[in-house]
Amino acid sequence: MVQRSIRRAAVTCVAALLVSALIAPPSVAATKPKKLARGLMTQGVVARLWPAIVDVWNPIIEWRDIEPEPGVFRFGPIHDLIKRAREHGDLLRLRIFAGRAAPDWALRRFGSVTIHDPIDGVSAAVPRWWVPEYMDAYARLQRRLAAAFDDNATIRAVTISGAMTIYAEPFIRQIQDSRTRANLREAGYTRRKDKRAHLRALEAHTAWSRTRQILTVNPWQYVNPDGTFGFRVWFTKRMMNACRKTFRNRCILQNNSMRSSWLTEHMPGGYAEMFAHMEELGPPLSFQTANISRVGDLSLVLDWFVEMGAHGAEMKSEADELLSTDEAVTYDRRLEANG
Repeated sequence: MVQRSIRRAAVTCVAALLVSALIAPPSVAATKPKKLARGLMTQGVVARLWPAIVDVWNPIIEWRDIEPEPGVFRFGPIHDLIKRAREHGDLLRLRIFAGRAAPDWALRRFGSVTIHDPIDGVSAAVPRWWVPEYMDAYARLQRRLAAAFDDNATIRAVTISGAMTIYAEPFIRQIQDSRTRANLREAGYTRRKDKRAHLRALEAHTAWSRTRQILTVNPWQYVNPDGTFGFRVWFTKRMMNACRKTFRNRCILQNNSMRSSWLTEHMPGGYAEMFAHMEELGPPLSFQTANISRVGDLSLVLDWFVEMGAHGAEMKSEADELLSTDEAVTYDRRLEANG
């Protein structure tokens, strides 16, 4: 028991030191952030989704497309998006996919692990995100992106995705699939390495000084050495705290899972505590609805977003089938009022 307590205390001390190392320098923290992109938003680029109302896009940019070889950066896809958005008078929040969208050279150089998503049936090889050299490469990418776009007025936010697997929801590990659990253990994954990777991903984004940073949160999923698995909210809460301490009001906390059944029936384990902590930390907050097949009563979900104090809500492409134009106008205004 004494040895176990000593080990636990040592791990806690190391984690605390890592978090403290992520605090932005005063000159960075004090820099005036860009204005929030507010209101109803598209997930991706969906021109037909209430074009007269929605003026914020959340496009996916694949890492492999902008750094096809180590140190070779091609930001043409981002420049094209900026041009398109400006033509419409719209704004961008970039969701740069690492994980399954990482370049082939990253898979070869840092090793890979195949992840199986049991919800959407997607399987993909992703880099071993817990390898320190992989996070060095991710940090280099963020430095180059920040140098190119931190002063660009159209890009208002970027997503922290260095530790992601299938989706830009880095706390989700697809561990309900036994193949994923076995593959992770064989590839050298440990809970401690995973936590360090989350902290490194956050640190990588300190290259940005004006652009908002989006941390997408869920209860942290993990696998134990014996193959058992679970989730813990305390680490997600610690990461939310670290994000706010590092970026202050530039840190946008977001969740992409909400559906009406969670509000009227049962909320999965850990989510109620996580959402309570988000509400305690306060704005800026934004959300993405669950897929249309799962979201249920969209109006109920959007009402909850507004009550949480969210300034933005990412909508699926079929949302206009569940919400009238007049309703969309009202929700857009209510969300903007929170910003």
